[in-house]
Amino acid sequence: MKNRPPGLFVDGRSTNAGLVISKGEHSRILNILAEESLEPMTVPIYVVTRHRSERTEKMRGLGILEESVDYASHPVLVTIE
Repeated sequence: MKNRPPGLFVDGRSTNAGLVISKGEHSRILNILAEESLEPMTVPIYVVTRHRSERTEKMRGLGILEESVDYASHPVLVTIE
């Protein structure tokens, strides 16, 4: 998640480390929690995904090359009451 205010976090995550959506999966449910000290507000957040793929260039004698592309969602409005 990007643009989240301090005190808003993904349940079960102690860092900004990402969650993996494995091959064959198409979605992941995230529970967003807010610290009780946060003032009421509505804030736009963005979910960013990194798509990674690997390809082998055997013909040219190269090893495995990892390529990645980041995608961001449209803004998701989160309201803290």
